[in-house]
Amino acid sequence: MNARRVNAAAGVILAAQKRRQTAAGVAAALEAAGLLQSPESAAELAALRQQHNKLDRTLDEVMAERDAHHEALDRFALAVAPEEIIGEHSSGNNPWANAFELVTPAAEVDALRARVAELEAQRAALAVRLRTGQRWQQGRSPALVSEDFVSQPELRNIFDIKLTAPWDEPGEDPCHPCGCPKRFDRHADGCPTIPEVTS
Repeated sequence: MNARRVNAAAGVILAAQKRRQTAAGVAAALEAAGLLQSPESAAELAALRQQHNKLDRTLDEVMAERDAHHEALDRFALAVAPEEIIGEHSSGNNPWANAFELVTPAAEVDALRARVAELEAQRAALAVRLRTGQRWQQGRSPALVSEDFVSQPELRNIFDIKLTAPWDEPGEDPCHPCGCPKRFDRHADGCPTIPEVTS
């Protein structure tokens, strides 16, 4: 019920009664005040009210679903990294997007796991070979005698260690421009760069 419309209609009816108008006159006064409506418009108004109420309920459901999604995304982001890393919600920061950037793709994770498994297998095989090369001798100090059952080339290959000859390594020139070696931290006697001492 719309109290404002009811009060307005009551005022029109009271004024009509004071003028001793008939029921038809009262109805005409209400129509003149724009307070009467046809059955069709009344039915349309009722349908619109019903649709409005339905939309209100739908809106409430959508907002509740949105809040649930926000909570789920917050839990996901905090499971990926603490708030100190992903930051808080602000106009210039989106912690959900930050968390997504920190997540490693599944294909990359699978590749890393395969590589770790491969390295673990190599480590286990190497440990077996190293244990094979140990011999204990009582009365000897140290009592553990090592025998080289794993060659250096094999170790370098397992751990991917590349050795480069000193002359192939990039570095500074070992000699001064005059030809004197830098390793002695001085120039050779007779070097033309040494000023002559005059007495």
